[in-house]
Amino acid sequence: MSGVASAGSEPGSAGHERGETSISCADTAFLIASHATGLSVALVATSLDNASEIAELADPHALELVGQQQQLQVHCMGTQAHLVSTTSAGGLMLAVTARDEIALMDLVAELADRLRTPVEIGDERVWPLVTLGARACFPGESLESVTRQARAALTQARAAGPGTTHWCQPGSEDDAPVRMTLINDLAVAIADTHQLRLHYQPLRDLQTGEIVGAEALLRWKHPGRGPQTASSTVGTAERSGLIGRLGQKVLEMSVRQLGAWKPIVPAGFRLHVNVSPMELSVPGYVDQVEALLREHDVPPQLLLLEITETTAMTGRADTLKSLHRLTDLGVGLGIDDFGTGYSSIAYLRDLPVDTVKVDRSLISGVATSVRDYAMASAVARLLSVMPVRVLAEGVENAEQQKLLRAVGYHYGQGYHLGRPVAGDRFTSTLIRNTSARQELSRPWQHAQHWSA
Repeated sequence: MSGVASAGSEPGSAGHERGETSISCADTAFLIASHATGLSVALVATSLDNASEIAELADPHALELVGQQQQLQVHCMGTQAHLVSTTSAGGLMLAVTARDEIALMDLVAELADRLRTPVEIGDERVWPLVTLGARACFPGESLESVTRQARAALTQARAAGPGTTHWCQPGSEDDAPVRMTLINDLAVAIADTHQLRLHYQPLRDLQTGEIVGAEALLRWKHPGRGPQTASSTVGTAERSGLIGRLGQKVLEMSVRQLGAWKPIVPAGFRLHVNVSPMELSVPGYVDQVEALLREHDVPPQLLLLEITETTAMTGRADTLKSLHRLTDLGVGLGIDDFGTGYSSIAYLRDLPVDTVKVDRSLISGVATSVRDYAMASAVARLLSVMPVRVLAEGVENAEQQKLLRAVGYHYGQGYHLGRPVAGDRFTSTLIRNTSARQELSRPWQHAQHWSA
């Protein structure tokens, strides 16, 4: 069964204006057939968060044209995507399939990129601001229940910020037996050498495009439930008292990888690793960091630990002591998700941080909304008075990169600049970059080549 055509009509036709509350026989057949062939399946709910702005354009058919373009993008994904329903406000319900759970998450990320493709309407270029909620669908589950959970995930994504994607995890309801099972499974995973792994997303200079670092992102592939999001994994660890062991595992994997990358990383490269506030308050945490760096012969300057804005603003004495000791050691410190809490430039003045990552909720609308552009500019000006590197999170297209660079953002992270990939793939990227830099540093070779 191909593409979006479950009702026999072309993308964008009236035949797809179907109800939001039920799954048709054709939809059910598609999902059953996908499971029968061993494919992983997810239901994805989307919303067009700037639909009202699009509807106010001079062209009375602007919203309809954007909807048609989005359905065409789904159609172009072939058998990997199937349109279940649409809404009058530009939202979609989709079923997507991939060979396994990891590929499924990558496919949803690709879907998000496609749905955010700009649309030319007359003299206007419109950037759809699309938010997604996703829920993996396993054989035998109630499709109605999975659909509701996908919509609930969309609601959570919109609460986190327009333009985000949120995965609803099976068993995320208030289910004590499920929670206990996940805790036990996580304890096993931490001791395992296969379930937990890291992916790396590049951080780039917005002016030159050069890689200046990477963020280590936790991936847990549960043997029975499939991929678990990093946020749910960390939440389980914090609730169960496993956060220290999990944090130590992630840090050890990160530093070991840095040791392997040391000969090929560019000057100034730093690997960003998230650290929980609970870890920072544990006596001996800084000693653990120092011991790992020494064990793998990694200079402290290659490592940057990211803490959330909320953690930074608490002002706890034990946390501040750890932060200052890490700085004395030579480890970089960064504020993550700046702009999501009660930000204060005074707090930043007193903290030993050198990098501030501005949350994607302040970045996503910079190319589509005058208000959001003004807000992003104001944040950059505010941070310009501090001796910090300013990094924009969630850079999804070239227009955003151009505008953010113009208003004072130094560095960026997002799918436009590079997707998270496994360590071996990121290693290949670093090797290619090193080779390119070495080639550029030997101009005499080019002169000799052309004179020959």
